[in-house]
Amino acid sequence: MIDSVKKFIKHKIFRMKNFEKNKDELEAVLLRVTQEKENQAKELDRLYKGCISLNEEINFLKFRNGTLKELHYQTTEENWNHDGSLKKYCCIYPFNRIEILENGEIYNCCSGYIMHDYYIGNIYKDSLKDVWNSDKVKKLRFSVASGNFEFCNRFCRWINHFNDNFGEFQKQYSNYFDMPIVLRESFRNTYNSWKDCTVKKFPEIIQLTCDPTCNLKCPSCRSHYKALSKEKIDDLYNVLIEKVYPLLQDCKLLCGLMSGEFFASRVMKRFYQHINKKNWLIVK
Repeated sequence: MIDSVKKFIKHKIFRMKNFEKNKDELEAVLLRVTQEKENQAKELDRLYKGCISLNEEINFLKFRNGTLKELHYQTTEENWNHDGSLKKYCCIYPFNRIEILENGEIYNCCSGYIMHDYYIGNIYKDSLKDVWNSDKVKKLRFSVASGNFEFCNRFCRWINHFNDNFGEFQKQYSNYFDMPIVLRESFRNTYNSWKDCTVKKFPEIIQLTCDPTCNLKCPSCRSHYKALSKEKIDDLYNVLIEKVYPLLQDCKLLCGLMSGEFFASRVMKRFYQHINKKNWLIVK
């Protein structure tokens, strides 16, 4: 009887030891499977986000340029020839305006109607005070002041549509905020060289196109709702306070937001609340 009990106890101990050993092996296998699943989920998420971003870019390009063939044509031509009829006109946007895009690129003309990649700096890297009178900016100013428009896209809404009926077209707009094209004979500045095209005052028009946050997902520009992370919100806000806020001394029109929904943007809300009407009376 005692021997039987001893054998039974030994058998139970043996099974318990095997169970503990198998348990450890099983837990190790489950851990590897869990990690593999997590890695697969991360990879699928990365691929999905990449696909979403690519689809958004394609949709945006198709919406803005009609076809990729047209985009290629626009971005590869450095100059475009016209019949000389634009010589009597001048655009004043390069002299009084900047636009800041979502990726931080700074343009001193309409970003959609200027030669591809002709931005003058990046808000996250450069000082607006330094780029405002850079060589790149001066060359653009000289070209429009001369009626040449060599850096301008030929599909620009301003220089492409009113040539035959400039007077009637001009009557539709009350000021240069809305209508930047003027007759060269009425333009108060004349320049002998692009090196002379320095503007002492900072821009009168500042357009903030730097936050894509929106509570809609229109197929023309995005396939899902967009919102900046808290870290990006803080980074953008700090940049606006550090680099854009001081320029309001000469600003007369502050435009925000052109890339998303203004009332959904936490950055714009914080930035506009920071603006003191007593200090910036001329800002609209």
